[in-house]
Amino acid sequence: MKKLNTLRAAFLGCAVLFTASVAPAHADTLRIVRSGSSSTLPIPMNRAVVVESDVPFAELSIANPSIAESACKAVRMTTGELSERSLGWLRYLHRKAHTPDDWSRCGQPHAHWDDRSDPPMASWHRFDLVDSAYAMGLMAHRTPAWTEPYVAILDQLIDRHTGWWSAADWLTQFGHDPDQANYPDLYRLFIPPELWGEYDVPGWTANGTEPYGVQMDPVAADGMLFYKGFFLVLLGIRSMVANGPSDEDRWNEPFEMIRDGEHTFTWTHSEIADHLRRQWLAAPIGCH
Repeated sequence: MKKLNTLRAAFLGCAVLFTASVAPAHADTLRIVRSGSSSTLPIPMNRAVVVESDVPFAELSIANPSIAESACKAVRMTTGELSERSLGWLRYLHRKAHTPDDWSRCGQPHAHWDDRSDPPMASWHRFDLVDSAYAMGLMAHRTPAWTEPYVAILDQLIDRHTGWWSAADWLTQFGHDPDQANYPDLYRLFIPPELWGEYDVPGWTANGTEPYGVQMDPVAADGMLFYKGFFLVLLGIRSMVANGPSDEDRWNEPFEMIRDGEHTFTWTHSEIADHLRRQWLAAPIGCH
């Protein structure tokens, strides 16, 4: 294969990658092989393009010679292969995310969703959802042609995060912890010595304490910062991986959360972010 820096792609501006299309985007694949030509490659306007190579490369620059002075005259991309270990993790996570289970109040998450690690603050199923998403963001930058399966996994993670079990702590831990006097010694790291036995360990959500009262919507609640904050991280990774603004963002359409009879709440990605922003503005010290 000839050196990739001899390739010239005649883009009609950088809008191909960075602006919304007036029509749904479809991918064209340009296959660059060892015997390929270094001549100009025609690129359709407002189309997503995947450039494939039979030899791994570290960097590809795509530029429009007619706008050489433009601030967006070139797009630099890095790509490569996933390691065998990363591929193994991807296969495992794909199987894990697509194994049916039930996160409703009447159901039970599958046993492979971790609810034991890192007590007392992170030993809840939802943390496994969020922590699993970080690899998707990194892998998508490494292998952008695999966006579709990455998004499919992320949608499975997000869908579970809308169920009752994602907020099981908030929906079951009412008032102060009645087990304060029986905490293991490890929890002394989190509690002032003079308050040992009379203080809730961090991670106990204490829904219903004064002056807030019981609030069954974990997003709208005055508390549960770590719930809505990490959920926004998960939604944000999905939005980042799913390409550009022309792509449909299904989570910016209204979706239901918790879905427990009268305790069913409707949100969108943007609404959750704006609600948290307004909470911070109203109380700079942060959510309780």
